[in-house]
Amino acid sequence: MRKLNRRETAILIVCVGLLSVFAARQLVILPMLHSGGTIDDQIRLSQGNLAKARSTLLLKRQVEEHYERLAEVIGFGGSDAQEMSSVVSKVQAVANQTNVHIANIQPQRTAQQDKVSFFPVDLEISGQWKNIAQFLHTLQSPPNYYFINDLTLEKGADPSGMLSGRVTVSRVRLIKSAATAP
Repeated sequence: MRKLNRRETAILIVCVGLLSVFAARQLVILPMLHSGGTIDDQIRLSQGNLAKARSTLLLKRQVEEHYERLAEVIGFGGSDAQEMSSVVSKVQAVANQTNVHIANIQPQRTAQQDKVSFFPVDLEISGQWKNIAQFLHTLQSPPNYYFINDLTLEKGADPSGMLSGRVTVSRVRLIKSAATAP
């Protein structure tokens, strides 16, 4: 191999210098610049996730507060037998208040779904149309909150305009879980 002259050595040094500057830029400086942008992006992404988590927490609190209000209205009650007895006595009280005659009351088996229990009661009722309508309205309105599951009415044979029929009403009670237990 021959020795390089001054001009060739200068060109070689300039080329090696440019090549090392280019390599340093590509291998050191640009990754540092991109990683700084990546950190900013990661911070922005984390802040977005944090805002989402905060809104989810707020929503969770709102749902829990709503559940507590429902628990106050619907209640956890005592045993199933106590709750069924309460349902029967409230239905009788509303019937007396609205002048609806109850010929037969038959409590049905308690049904459970998810976090609620249903306490259905079959009734044979008779009375004037406006009294029966008031009876059903009072059962469904606060503070009673009963559901009308089934309703069948027939006009009686007498000319007094009395109606008779069957109605199934049910009360809902929240099932106490470990999370809601005091």
